[in-house]
Parts: sequence; structure tokens; C-alpha cells
Amino acid sequence: MKLPKAKLRILEAQQSRCLGPCCDDHSNCFGWADMGECTRNPNWMLPHCPVSCRSCPNGTRDPAAPMGCPFVQTREVETRPTLSKAEHQQLLHADRCVRLNLPNVCSENMCYHAKYRTFDGSCNNLNNSLWGASFMPFLRLLEPNYDDGVNAPVGSRKRHLPNAREVTNHLLRTPATFSVPANAMLMQFGQFLSHDMTSNTIDQHCGCGSHDINCINVIIPPAEKRTGARRNCIALSRATAACGTSFGTNPREQVNGNTPFIDGSQIYGSDSKTQNNFRMNGVNSCFLRANMIAGRMFPPHPGMTNFAVGDDRSNLFIGLGALHTIFLRLHNHVAGQLRNINPRWNSERIFQETRKIVGAYLQVITYKEFVPVLLGEDFPKLIPPYRGYNPTVNPSVTNEFAGAAYRLHGLIMERYPMRDMQWRMTGELMFDSMEGDVSRVVNGGTDFIIRGLISTVSRAPQRITPQLTERVLGTQGDMGSVNIQRGRDHGFQSYNKYRALCKLPPLTSFEAWPEVADPATRERVKVLYNNIPENVDLYVGGTVEDPAPGRIVGPTFACIIADQFIRSRDGDRFYFENPEVFTPPQIEALKMGTLSSVLCVTGENLPAIIPNAFQVDDGTHAVPCEKIPAVNLNLWKDPLAS
Repeated sequence: MKLPKAKLRILEAQQSRCLGPCCDDHSNCFGWADMGECTRNPNWMLPHCPVSCRSCPNGTRDPAAPMGCPFVQTREVETRPTLSKAEHQQLLHADRCVRLNLPNVCSENMCYHAKYRTFDGSCNNLNNSLWGASFMPFLRLLEPNYDDGVNAPVGSRKRHLPNAREVTNHLLRTPATFSVPANAMLMQFGQFLSHDMTSNTIDQHCGCGSHDINCINVIIPPAEKRTGARRNCIALSRATAACGTSFGTNPREQVNGNTPFIDGSQIYGSDSKTQNNFRMNGVNSCFLRANMIAGRMFPPHPGMTNFAVGDDRSNLFIGLGALHTIFLRLHNHVAGQLRNINPRWNSERIFQETRKIVGAYLQVITYKEFVPVLLGEDFPKLIPPYRGYNPTVNPSVTNEFAGAAYRLHGLIMERYPMRDMQWRMTGELMFDSMEGDVSRVVNGGTDFIIRGLISTVSRAPQRITPQLTERVLGTQGDMGSVNIQRGRDHGFQSYNKYRALCKLPPLTSFEAWPEVADPATRERVKVLYNNIPENVDLYVGGTVEDPAPGRIVGPTFACIIADQFIRSRDGDRFYFENPEVFTPPQIEALKMGTLSSVLCVTGENLPAIIPNAFQVDDGTHAVPCEKIPAVNLNLWKDPLAS
């Protein structure tokens, strides 16, 4: 389907002033042409405004445009009503369900879809426009297991499951630190990546006195109350169901508010309306909004309470705020370089190309550095080499990945050191010290935080620090209990069912559980679950599994995590190694990108760093930043547009 001529004319005006070697000489050419100057004043207009007057030689096209397209289309013409994330949130509060994204008519914007992502992920798959779109239900690895078949949380009616708080108290919580072969950056980048791929839609409205059917509060056990507990429950709302589910023959489905792709949703947002909030105006709209403080760039932070970035969870952890700052700086650095290299590109072209490059950086770091550390020596077996884009792969995030396997809160430590340029410790910060107050990052800068993360050995994810079970983000929460209860809310099958899915032998006896070597742990699980292996929650069983040497997670979670990262890669038409996305030299250049190279480019005064930013180092193995390979942006020089 072709665009109507009127829309095509508008798009031509929004693109570059050039059509291959044929260029307008003035930014006002389109306006003058629209007023009829091409016919009233042809002697001046035709040679100086050939694109706007359509006087370029026949067959002239931008060689950077996709096949069949005369120019590079940098904006999508809207073909359906769309909602911002804020509008979705308002409506789910009123509707008590989440309205899903509407199908996109991909054929009306093929020149855009061939070159750039939509912000909401639609039309990544041109045959299934909503595969990978935001505000769509999570995918499931196994059918839901609600107690009534469609809606009732697991354990609420048919079977007796242990109180989630008791499981946390007797099994998951410990102040002891078990180290893993990685530093604390593993946790922090992992969380940053999670906020790129997943965002559960929840209308938080429950309190301990609530009797709403959508409240699944965790009751504090009587024994804990007798020891002086000052609360009766951990208040928890159910994840809001997709409209049209949770009744009749349609089981309740939860909704992902983000795209499942590694595309920088936490930087740019997951809808076309939201992204405009984070960009500058006019000729500088290629840049993200930023505040300059003492010569350092930070995300906008009205009232010092939160960073205004693509994801509203940016201020949960101190290290998370630092990474948001770093990737905002990366975007503006790349955009500035591209503007210098290609002065004839308009701001929208620069923004879109920069967004592609930043997304590629995230993909390279994820698949070349982060996931190999997370999965260890099993990485090559679990995630085979890239063979190209596969349109039959649904890239959507699985419910089990988002709600269990990737909820690695055990990696979080209570305190993180701050280190100066000589890597000397200058103090400590609580992990959540930025919650509601971004001044720690703005006043101190990112370098102290980054050096602290790199120099700190990560906790193992098999247990959770009491800071996360007793005081989460300034409230009396408990991430362990919330994770258990959330899995029941989402209707997950038992841990044993996922073992079978991952080709592990069934757990028939707690005494014969090869993935859990500690007999005391096996005994505690046995007592908590009344010696019924089939009742063990996915989150609990997967969390307590021992990782093999050199790995971070046990085999069940490794299986679910690997499945997701295969989906997010092979089902993404814009994955950076797809030869349709970048040129071969650009792909090879992007492969040189590392988290360390990003930190060097964006640091305030970071002259040296270890080449592998996920490896523990106190500065001993740091090398000068000029020796860290960087992506050569000159490979994006457009010979006809410069």
C-alpha cells in the first residue's frame, strides 16, 4: 500500500534537504515551495530548492534509502490511535484492566519500517505487527495454572501453599554474602536491562485493611507478630489483567508495558508520545534533554526527586541512576558526532540513527559481555551463534522470565563503596539511597559510583539480603515474599513443570535433589511445602538451585533466561548483526563496543578502567581509556550528505 500524495509530501518535508546528490540550499525551501514560489520565481527556486520544487533529475533517490523508497523516511505516519504510558496508566485505573495496543498497518510506512524501529515495537515483525509491541500480554512458556482455571491465584483455593513470608524468613533471607565470579556492575546493568525489556502494569491500591479481590496481601505469620512485628501484612496488588481476560474461557494475562527488544526503552520510552518529552526542540531535537551542572551532564531532575528519562524506575537504586546518566550522555555524544560528520542530515535523521547506535551498544554489551557472565560456561550451549533474523520467532518477553527467572534480587548488596580517582574508598552508600532524591548522583557524579560497582564482588542470587526483605525503598516491604506471591498471582505452574520443560529430571524426593547440595536447604523446603515436590513455587525452586562453578544461576533459571535472550535476539529485525540494519564495516565497528568503552566516553574524569567492566578490579588492572577500543563513528559518514 502506498502513502497518499498529501502524506508523502509532508514526509518529504520532514526528511533531509537532500535527495541523494540533489539538495535544497535553504531550510525554508519547503515553505516557499508550498506558497507557490516554484512557479512564481522559478529562476531562483529551481536551482536552489530542487528537492522542494521536485526539479531533481528523474530517478534521483537517496542511496541510503531502503529499496523502493526515494528518501530516508524518519517519521512514522500514524495509522491508528496510540496511547502514552501515562494514558495507559490512567485508563487501567478507571477500567480495572489494561487496554492492549492496537494492530499497526505496517504497509503504510514501509519506508520507515525498513530502516527504523517504531517506539512501541510494532511492525518489527512485518507479518505480525504486534509481536514485540509494548502493552501486549506476556508470552507464556507453559499454560497458566490458576486455581479456578482462569483467574484465582495459585494456592488461593485448591491447594495449600506456605505463607510467602514464612518461606522468606526460613529459607531465602540471610545477611551472609556468597560471592560470584563477577562484580556488582553485573547486578546494576542487569537491572538497567530489565527496565529496557519489562514493565509490569499494576494499579497499586491495596492496604492491609483492603478486601478488594485484586489484593493479594501477604499476611505476617503469627510467630513473627509475637516477636514484635509492627505490621500485619505486606500490602500487594495483583498485576492488572489485560482487558478481555480473567473470565469465561480466557485465563488472566498480565501485560508488558515495554517492548521486549533490547532497544533502549528505558532511555527513550516505549511509545511515540513519551519520547518527545525527553528530547530538545527545533534544530537540537536530535539531543536528549539534559541539565548541565558544574560542566557535567545529567538527566533533567525537577525538584531533585527523580530523573526524567524513559523509565520511571530510574531512581530506585543509586547505581541505576548512574547508568541512566551515562547512557543519556552516550546518546548526546553520538548525536553530536553524527551532526558534525553529516551536516546535511536533519535533526530527526540524526536522532533516529543515534537511537539505532545506542540500541546496538546495549545489544553488544548484553550478548558479548553480560549474558556470558550470567550463564557462564553454559553460554555457548544455551545460546547458539546468531544465524540471522527469524520472523517465525515471537520476541515477546515470557511471563516466567519477567516474573521469576530474571528476578535476581539476591545480587543486590545493602551498601556500595564510593571510590575516588585513585580507587580509594571515600565512603559507602545504601543501595536505595537515591530513592526520591537524585542529589547523590547529581552532586557526587557518576565516576565514584562506577568505580565502586566495579571494585565490589557481587553477591550470589541464591539468597536475599535482609535489607530487601525488611525495608525496601523506604517501606516495610519484602522482595522475596513479593516475588513468591507475584508468581502465584501470574498463575505459574510448579517448579517441577519447568524442570521438565528444561529437560531436567522430575523432583520426586527432597532428599534426591541434585541441584541443591545443602541438606539443610533441602530439609527446609521439604518442611515448608509439606513434603510435596509438586507444590514448590517456580521462584523458590529456581532461586535455591546451586549454580555450577563459574556460573551465576542454577539450571532451571539458566534455561528460562537463555530462552528469552534467544527470542529477543533472533526475533528482532533490528538486532545489530542483521546485515539489513548496518553495513558490514559498521557491524564490525559496533562489535568493538564494550561497557568500558561507554564508561570512558561518558565519564566525568575517568582516565582508566578495566577492559571488562563486569570483572572485579580495584584499579590494579585498569588501562588508559585511549587503549580501550571504541566504535568508529566515521563509518556513518554519508558521502552524499556531507
